[in-house]
Amino acid sequence: MHKQGWSPKRTLVYAAWDGEEPGLLGSTEWAERHADELTKHGAIYINSDENGRGYFGGSGSQSFELMVNDVTREMTDPETGKSVWDRQKAATMTGRGRRSGGDGSGRKTIPFGPAGSGSDYAGFIDHLGVASINIGYGGEDRGGTYHSSYDTPWHWDQFADKDQVYGKLFAQTAGTIVLRIANADVMPYNFTELALTVKDYADNLKAEVKTMQAESTQRDRALKSGAFTLANDPKNSLTPPPALPMPPTYDWTTLDSAISKLSTASTRYEGLAAKAVALSPEKRKALNDGLAVSERKLLSDAGLPGRPWVKHLIYAPGTYTGYGASTLPGVREAIEAGRFDEAKQQLDVLVKSLNDEADFIDSLSSQIGQ
Repeated sequence: MHKQGWSPKRTLVYAAWDGEEPGLLGSTEWAERHADELTKHGAIYINSDENGRGYFGGSGSQSFELMVNDVTREMTDPETGKSVWDRQKAATMTGRGRRSGGDGSGRKTIPFGPAGSGSDYAGFIDHLGVASINIGYGGEDRGGTYHSSYDTPWHWDQFADKDQVYGKLFAQTAGTIVLRIANADVMPYNFTELALTVKDYADNLKAEVKTMQAESTQRDRALKSGAFTLANDPKNSLTPPPALPMPPTYDWTTLDSAISKLSTASTRYEGLAAKAVALSPEKRKALNDGLAVSERKLLSDAGLPGRPWVKHLIYAPGTYTGYGASTLPGVREAIEAGRFDEAKQQLDVLVKSLNDEADFIDSLSSQIGQ
């Protein structure tokens, strides 16, 4: 395309990382070395760890969720002739397919799952706050070959993608996403799905606290009544379990207010975004510069408790799950560990971050005008 006269409106950097398994060394070292430049200018990091036969999967920053959904509506699944979006929607409804969010009931998108770790986006989103997405196809061909001596091009050609169609489909999907961002007069950020997702995470956190409180009450009742002793098997005696810590009743008012503010700001920006293309080149550049750093408002400068390198407050690799993501991790992991005062402090940090993000999105809207 470049030889035919095309040039992107923004810089593209392509990378193939080495040292992925021992601590994501290649990508992490590169991200840290270029941290200043990435912090100032990094708009999005697009990651793919593997690709296979089957369904589309996406996770990461919800600011690009709507755009990626739009792209998958335009891609054709080679096995069914239907759109990739329609097939992924069916897979989500039936519990199949690659990692993604919930079924998206009432949503205009198939939700992204949260970003955890286990692949090279970690240094970009967890540490630097560069908006990141992880994409790929799969779900129909996992036969245990990953990380084995059978993970070869021959096996791929003979057993995984024998018709050699999903490699092409992935290239079309990833390439279209890249072009949508690289060619756009105004980058296709959208924050409404972010607001909806944070609300989902908050509702889940509140429900978890209630479950912990109920479990603590039930355990305490059983201990005080002697139920564990009475139900014990004398031939296989077990010591009664310890009491469970009782989480306090948290005041979620400030969190709910911050989420509402974020939702209002996101809706306002979505309503004005189409007008941004009419701005002068100078104003469009200023808007794009702001969009590129919008994810940074979701970081904590101090990092998460006990692991300051990880700074993202909406999703992070779980302390004990590694690959798996923890959502609203500062608050959630403190509660789960029984550090209830720390959870209150982290709740304040999270609320401030969400309010700052909402204010920042409002400032972007103000650049467009009414």
